[in-house]
This record gives sequence, C-alpha cells and structure tokens, in this order.
Amino acid sequence: MTGTKTQATGPDLATPPLGARDADLLAGFGNLLAAMNDPTADIETVAGIALDLGLALSGAAHGLVGSIDPSTRTLHVHAATTAMAHRGIIGVSFEVGADGTYGGLWGHALNTGRPFLTNSPVAHAASTGLPRGHVPLDCFLAAPALYGGTPVGLVALANHPSGFGDEHLAMAIKLAEILALAAQRTRELQALRQSEARYRHLFEGAIDATLVIDRGGRICEANVAAATAVGTSPDALAGRMFTSLVVPAHAGRVARLLEVAAQEGKARDEILLRSLSGHQRHHEIRIGRMVGEASADRLLVTAHDVEERCSMEQALSAERLHMRQILAGAPVVICGVDAHGEVLFVNAAGYRLLGRDDHPLIGSPWWAVLELDPDRADRIREDVWGGEPRRVETTLEREDGAVRHLNWQCVPRREADGQVVEMLVFGTDITDRVLAEQAARREHGMRRSLFDAVPDLVFYKDAEGRYLDANPAFATFVGTEISEVIGHPDAEFFGPDAASRLRSAERAAVAEDRPVVARDWLETTDGRRVLLETVKTPFADPLGGTRGTVGVARDVTARWHEEEAARRRAAALRLVIDAASQFLGGARWAEHAPALLADLGRILGVDRVQLVRNLTGEGHRRIQREHLWEGEGVPPWPGGSPDTYAACGLERWESILEQGKVVRTDEIELEPRERAFLQSIGAASVAVVPIRAGGRWWGALGVDRLADAGAWRDEDIRVLELTAAVLGSAVLRQRAAASVMEARDEAERANRAKSRFLANLGHEIRTPMHGILSYARFGVKKVDTAPRQRLAGYFDTIHASGLRLMDLLNDLLDLARLDAGRRKLEIAPCDLRSVVTAVASEVATRLSERGMTLRIEAALDLDLSAHCDQRAIGQVMRNLLTNAIHYGVPDSEIQVSFAERETLEAEPRLEVRVADRGVGVPPGEREQIFTEFVQSSVTSDGAGGTGLGLAICRRLIRQHHGRIWVEPQPSGPGSVFVFTLPRQRGSGPDHPDNEGARS
Repeated sequence: MTGTKTQATGPDLATPPLGARDADLLAGFGNLLAAMNDPTADIETVAGIALDLGLALSGAAHGLVGSIDPSTRTLHVHAATTAMAHRGIIGVSFEVGADGTYGGLWGHALNTGRPFLTNSPVAHAASTGLPRGHVPLDCFLAAPALYGGTPVGLVALANHPSGFGDEHLAMAIKLAEILALAAQRTRELQALRQSEARYRHLFEGAIDATLVIDRGGRICEANVAAATAVGTSPDALAGRMFTSLVVPAHAGRVARLLEVAAQEGKARDEILLRSLSGHQRHHEIRIGRMVGEASADRLLVTAHDVEERCSMEQALSAERLHMRQILAGAPVVICGVDAHGEVLFVNAAGYRLLGRDDHPLIGSPWWAVLELDPDRADRIREDVWGGEPRRVETTLEREDGAVRHLNWQCVPRREADGQVVEMLVFGTDITDRVLAEQAARREHGMRRSLFDAVPDLVFYKDAEGRYLDANPAFATFVGTEISEVIGHPDAEFFGPDAASRLRSAERAAVAEDRPVVARDWLETTDGRRVLLETVKTPFADPLGGTRGTVGVARDVTARWHEEEAARRRAAALRLVIDAASQFLGGARWAEHAPALLADLGRILGVDRVQLVRNLTGEGHRRIQREHLWEGEGVPPWPGGSPDTYAACGLERWESILEQGKVVRTDEIELEPRERAFLQSIGAASVAVVPIRAGGRWWGALGVDRLADAGAWRDEDIRVLELTAAVLGSAVLRQRAAASVMEARDEAERANRAKSRFLANLGHEIRTPMHGILSYARFGVKKVDTAPRQRLAGYFDTIHASGLRLMDLLNDLLDLARLDAGRRKLEIAPCDLRSVVTAVASEVATRLSERGMTLRIEAALDLDLSAHCDQRAIGQVMRNLLTNAIHYGVPDSEIQVSFAERETLEAEPRLEVRVADRGVGVPPGEREQIFTEFVQSSVTSDGAGGTGLGLAICRRLIRQHHGRIWVEPQPSGPGSVFVFTLPRQRGSGPDHPDNEGARS
C-alpha cells in the first residue's frame, strides 16, 4: 500500500523530565484529536500520530498501526517504528488466509476480536514463527480496532524492557478505539467524496441543460449546457427565477410542474425556453425531487432540446427527410451507423426505449449506445459493411434503473450503385418475452425444486397407469432411480394385487373427475409393510383431454399404529374403569382377576399376563402366582409357580418392585441370571409393575412378549400401573371389608366375653363374700357359746375368703395398670430357678389340698438366667401354676421345664414350659384364651375364674418382648403353656430398653 508513513525513531531511551514528558504526551493527544477533527487528514496521518503516542505511553521499542480494506479484508500497515520499517514492514499488506483467518500473533487479535498481551511470544499458541529479518520479539500486545463489532484496523506494540502489563493493554485498547473511529471516518469521507465527484461530473458534463432550483422556483445551480442554452454563464443564472427562462405563455405550466414535482416527486412537460437574445427553442422538461439531507428542499430540472436542427433539415435531401419522418413514427428502435461506428441518427422510439431522452446520441459510438463489447461491435460492423446482415441480443440498464432486453438486426444500406454507405440497426424490445421466459423457467425450477424436495411421495401417471415422472422420495421408497420408474407400471414395484387396487383408485378419480383418497398396505423393497395414504387427482392436457393422474402419497404407518395404540389404551382404560366399578360394588378381586387379565392381555397385544402375590412372612420370603393368562397359540408356561425371587435370580427385580418402581427389560441391563430366567420361560421382553395395598408391596402385575417387539410403550405401562392401582384398591377394600367383619365378630365376642366375665366376676365375688358374711354371722351368734377352736376356724375361713377377693382385685388393678401403661418394668439379671421355687412355695398349700405334685426340671449345664422383671415373671408363673392347679386333675403332676431356644434373628432366649394334666384347651381356642374376659369353653361352666390371668400373662411377656402360647400335651390330656424371655438386655431392636414396652 502506498502513502504509508515511517517513524524515524522509536521511543527515546533517555526519559525526559516528568514535566517535559507530560507535555509531549499532551501534545500527542492534541495532535491526535486535531487529526480526528481535520477532514483533510487521512488514515496514514492518524495512524502515525497514534503510533507515536502509543510508543510514548507504553515505552515499547517497536510498534505498527494498520487498517483493513473492507473489500479485500487485507491489513495495510500505515505506520511502524524505524527498526521494523527497515525490515520491510511499511507498505506490507497482510492477506487473509483461505480459511478466513489471519496468521501470526497480530492475526490472533483480529481473529478473536479481542485484545491480548504475552510476555512469552514464542510460547503463545498463535505464534507461527516470524518471517526472515523480522525484529526478535521479547513481549507483544495487540488490540483490534472494532467498529460495530467488525475489525477495521490493528494497534500492535512489542519489546518493552520490563514486559507489558494490563495498563499497557488498556492504553492500546483506547488507541484502537480512536483508530476505529478514524478508519470509519476515512471510509465515509471517501464514499462521500466519490459520490460528490460522480454527481459533479454528471452535472457538469451533462449534454442537456440541468438546473437545481428550490421549491419556490429560484435557480441554485446551473450546468454549462443550461448556461449555453440561455446565452449566459452558470454563475449569472444563480438566483434567477426559473420562470424567467421560459416564454410568458408557459410560466403557468412551469408553476404547475413545480407543484406536481414537490408533491409527487417528479413531473414532465415540453415548454419553450428562451435565450437572453429572445431565441425560443422547444425543450422537454423533467423535474424531480433531489434526495439527501442537504438537498431535501431542492428540485432537479433537466431540459432536453427537442428542436430539430434547421441546419440538418436543410442539409438532408427530401428523401432522407421523408425517411426520418417515417423513422420518427416507427414503434421500433432505428438508428444509422457510419463506417466509423458513430451514430448518425436515432428515432424517437430509440430515445424512449434506451432511456436517453435527455442525452443526444448523435455522434456517440454505436457499441456504447447498444452496450456491446467494442471488439464484438467492430466484428459485427465489419461483417455488415461486407454485406452480411447480423443479429444480436443485448440487455440494457437505463439511467432510470429499468432493465430492457432488445433484439438488434444489423443490415447494410446501399446506394443505387450497390455501395454500402450506412449500417441500419433495428431494435425490438423483447423485454416482455424474455421476462415471460425467465418467469416460466423460474416457475418450472421452483416447481421442480418443490417437487424434488417435498418429503411426500409425488408422481405422475399417464392414462394407462404408467409413471411419467416421480420425485426422489418416491424413487427411494421403491428402491430405485427416477429414470427406472418412468415408463413402468405399479405391478413392477408392488406386485399385481396391490397394483390392481392402486389402479382402481386412479380410474375412480378420472371417472368422477375429482380427487380420490385411498389407503393401501404395501410391501417395500426392504421387507417393511407400510400403509400409504394417497390423494390421486386427474390432470388434463391443454386440449381438454385427460392425460392421467397426479398422486401425492404419505407413509401413515406410524400414525396408524398411534391410532391403534390409542384405541387399545382407550379399550384398556374402559376395561380398568369397569373393573374398578365392579370392585367398588363389592366384587371380590380374586373372582374377577382371571377375566380382567385375559381382556387386558388381548387389548395390549401381549402373550402372557400374570398376577403374582407377595407372601413374605416372618423370617422367610415367598411369592405365589395367583393367576396366569396365556394368549391363543402361546406355549404353556414351562415351569411351575415361582417360589422365591432368589430362586429365579430376580433379587434385583424384587428390590425395584419394593421401591414402587416398574421393571422393564427394555430399560435395564439384564444380568446373566435374569437373562437365563427369561430364556427359561421363552419371553423376549417383560414389564412388571408393583401392586401396593395400604402402603405395602402386596404383589405384582407382569406382562410378557415372546417375540421382540421393541421398547414398551409408556402408555401401555401407564395402563398396567392403573390396573395395578385398581387391583391394589380392590385388595385393600376387600381387606377393609374383612377387617370390618372381623371387628364386628370381635366386638360380638368381646360383648359375650364381657357378659361371661361379669357373670364369673359376680360368682367369684359372691362366693368369698358369702363365706365372709356367713362365718361372721356364726361368730357373732356363738361368740359366747362356741369353743375357742371353732371361732378360730371361722376367722380362718373369713381370712381365706378375703385373700381370694384380694387376688381378684389385684388382677383387675394389674390389667388396668397395663392398659394405662402405668406399670413399668424393672429389668435386671434374674435366675428363673429362684423365681419358680419362690412361687412353688406360695402354691404348696393349694397343691397339697388337691393332692397334686410340682416337678421342676432343668439340665445341670443349662444357664437359667434372663433379663426380666422378677416380680412380673413371678406373677406370670403364679397365674400359670394357679391355672394348672385349678383346672388340673386331682393327684396329677405339674411339670416346669427350661430349655434354650434360638430365633430367626439368632437372639438367645430362655424357654419356660408349664405342663399339666388338666382338661386341656380346644385347638380353636388356643389364641382366644389370652384375650381379656375370655375363658375356654371347657373351663367356663362353673369352674370359676374371670378370664384375666392369661391376658395379664401375655401383656407382661410382651413387655419383655417375649412370646407366650399354649400347646397340647404330647401324651394324654392336658396343656403346655410356653413363654420365652431374652437372655441379654437390649439384645434386639424391639427390646424395651431400645423402644419401650408394647402392650
């Protein structure tokens, strides 16, 4: 790039005093601002000042400033330090690469649009090596000059003694911003100057008289042609009224022209202009509104002289004059060209067609008028001058912007002696024809593009059903090329049966003369079976006969499957709703489940549906299939009912179902045991949803597919979940109904037990009270006469009856305290042998009264210690032994034994067994006898008792987190009451020390 500036030196290493340096910097900023405000200052000047200021502010040793050519994106260096200039930097143009980016460190700033600095240039990722002879770089910074986000220049500095910092980069950014403004201003000024120069050239060089007037009609400017036309100078015309240049009779017409031009933007008319000498000439006046902010109130007036030159009329012969009169009225362009290629004449149609009404064409090169290439024009002119006519078509862009297409016929004109003296050029405006042809081609191209791009299958067929054309989508569908489709019938692509169905729809469309919509299942070349929905419409030739049909087909297989899926889901939903209604009406789920599963399997299109019950109990896990439905033709289930998930290798499935989630084999990575299970039952994919009842995992509903049909639909899974929810609700409802019935039965049993309890309680209270009152009355009557020994017997009986009443009251109070939770246990290590021995001493009298014996058995090495409340366990033993004595056979033996017992939790417990030879407990009453106020049927017929003893025993044992139950005697009549106690304190999660006692 020429005109660049070179700085003579870099920064002065001898730093001047602070005041002088500041003055220099201020002067530099002043020069930069002055250059920015100077319209004559070019970009090179601003770049030089910016570089000087950047070097002075940063202390860098080298630098360069350049701007980017907007048309080529080339970076031209305008200013650089002397050291870099000596190495060829000045005048260098950095070209943009083929990939649209600049190379090197300086290019990195332009590529990213961001300033950067590096004190290790060689290590920088954008460093691609320096050209030979370049100044070595110790440190480097660059800031792109951006205008509207687009790079317009670059400021780069290098080699600071102590390295660059953020303050140097900030200074370079500010200089880059100033450079961006300067570069943009330079571009705008250049464009403005070019525009002004172009306008001035056109204005001054115009052949027609051209004036610039204001809205009032006063002349502001005039070109030489206008001044010549009125016989004065352009300056002399300035300030005069435009109406002074026309004859008085046309002044009103001029005023109207100005008014129309001011309102509509343009006006045109023919008037008589007069010169200062009084000579009048006809001119065609065109008035237009000028554009631009500075010319908003100005009008441009162009006056074209249309007065026939008298000198030319006199010089022409009568024949030529007659010819020109003919040519002037011809509707085509006619012009004459001499041997040198200059235009001799142009008829009026030529001026109008060429848009040169205000520019005389006489004397102009004919190739310029026709806008032909000069070399080609010379060859045509030589051929015509040699006697050979030529024809050529051209496209002209008129000055008003209109584009016209012309057909030129060039023929020689000969004199009587055969000598060619002129070339006549006849021009015909073929714009309408060309535009029509172009429009037709565009329309055809658009139709073809649309035809080729539409994703639907589009085709044309003749009246015989053979393909005339097809789009690429159709060719892809049938698995061939378009050329292989044309001329062939449907039978070659879809088989005879499908072709017959397709042909019948086409015949119906032609016969009824309307579009026909048809759906057909077709087999594709890759073996897929698809459903095509086709609209077939007849089309006619220009003479009215039917040429064939046009078809637009769409693959609606997916939509059909969606519709089918929607219908299945709707049917499944109705099925589930009906089942829910039946369950709400009181139907039992087990009775309706088989029909529900069968209908669900047929609707969802699966091969198996099964309902599995979770029968997990204490210390064991077990599952059981309640119902299984298998579709028609499906092989029977290969194995029996599953026992446990572990046995099937489905422990992970159990965990997923327990969490309330769905098991889908299309979404989980199957483990080897799970895959083996699916193979064993012949299933390709399985979906299992949990059934929950009352917050508990009750069971599962599973569906199997024997063939791989892809992923399970989410909608089908939702139907299964809804069915599972309905089944869970039915189970819960049935369970609630059973609970209600059980509660009712329990209430009735409790009411009967209460009645028996009140009767027994009355009997138990009445008997000792009767003894107390009777013997007290005997004592009162015979206190003076009865022997002392008999009175002592009375008192013993009264005392025994009182004790019996006290025992009864104590049982009632213990039960009340247990119900209220006010009886607290004092757990401590205890030897049960001592407890049993103490209780045995208490009941020894009763044993002897009935002739019964008590035997305590325990292995010598058995530890009889346990953690318990000694008083509570003593009461339990007292109640059990009292019952054994009360209901046992006289002269029989009661046996108390101890044993070690292991539980599922591997918690050591001590087991105590009390065996008697009494009446025993019927099997159906072995649980009821531990309920308050309930006695066995074999002991409630006058044997006495309130039914509280065993209930209190169970409460106390449960407080110890033990168990108590009754078993039959293994040999002979009688019962064995058994209870367990924990060996260690707090050994289990249910221990009272950990959670608190349970009632």
